[in-house]
Amino acid sequence: MAQKPTLLWAFSKIAYLIVFWAIAAFVLMFAAGYRVNWKAGFLKETGSIYLQTHNRDKIVIKYTLNGQEKTVELPHAISDLQPGHYSLTLDYEGYESWTKSFYVGPSEAKLFNDILFIPTVIKSHEASASQKAQVENEERLVSEGLVIRGNEIYRTDRGTDVLIKRSSNRVDQVFWYTKKTHIIMKNEKSVSIVEIDGSNSTKLFTLEKDLPIKLIVASGGDELIVLQEDKATVYDISLVL
Repeated sequence: MAQKPTLLWAFSKIAYLIVFWAIAAFVLMFAAGYRVNWKAGFLKETGSIYLQTHNRDKIVIKYTLNGQEKTVELPHAISDLQPGHYSLTLDYEGYESWTKSFYVGPSEAKLFNDILFIPTVIKSHEASASQKAQVENEERLVSEGLVIRGNEIYRTDRGTDVLIKRSSNRVDQVFWYTKKTHIIMKNEKSVSIVEIDGSNSTKLFTLEKDLPIKLIVASGGDELIVLQEDKATVYDISLVL
């Protein structure tokens, strides 16, 4: 005859099921971004950020997030971030630092997937005859979808005007960079590149004269060809060393 289950066996079975479902629930919550706040004694949702270069290159950089440094290869995801404000700096040797201040909310994943590193020293050379002819055909001194109002630059191709950048000095001209993730602006003799949210304004070069220019983006974004008066110059802003 089969023995009847004992009370101890029943309790052990129930305990096993409780432990099993507790572990399963913890794994699911961990995968969803919840982390235990041991000091406060409760679960808290965390956020993450994803870092990738504008050209989708794999490069090794050093990042500093709220004072904590780490060396990683891009693309790279930083997870388990407690909700709050963060200051992030990316350093790549030979290039200007990339910085961003932002807020991460519970279960929020922020994408910084068009990071552009600008060479500390930008090389230039005289444009060829064909490159000069190419930029001479460019008619717009301000790209379509952008407008200058005093010292401010607005984006106008989204159904409503959105302020991109407020400059401390006169804005003369503005052009789209590739994929409309950055703009290139001319302030008097200075030409700079700016992210579409107005951050990371980096000076590229200084013109010889404070006169209008024609500009095109060439070689997939690696080169800027600038025509001022009758002189055409190629500026190399390539990510590749």
